[in-house]
Amino acid sequence: NPWAPTKCGQHGYIFPPEDVLHLIKGEIHLFIGVGGQFAYCGLYQVSRCKPLSLDEWNRLSDWVRQYYARFLTALRDNDLGKDDVEIRRLYDSGELLIPCYMLKCVEFNAKLNDELKAAA
Repeated sequence: NPWAPTKCGQHGYIFPPEDVLHLIKGEIHLFIGVGGQFAYCGLYQVSRCKPLSLDEWNRLSDWVRQYYARFLTALRDNDLGKDDVEIRRLYDSGELLIPCYMLKCVEFNAKLNDELKAAA
């Protein structure tokens, strides 16, 4: 998710697959992972936006688009029944659109952050 928050309190966007959308409604505590390390970013309000337009999809790097297609192919519940090349073609042509969710930081729980750091 190239537009996801990368630091505490930052707003951003995520592109979750349709089959995990029920897991991220409302408010969530967001953690980001980089290089095997995880950091707490805060409490985020999650709201659905319009799907990425074809132009927005095409502005993503080729690596990100290929990674997303491979990620969808690897999901156990891949109901598309397609390989990553075909999934990529469907997105590149605009036949499928990427679901998009806005993440808005509404609170940073310093106590939780301190407890997580102490437990690490």
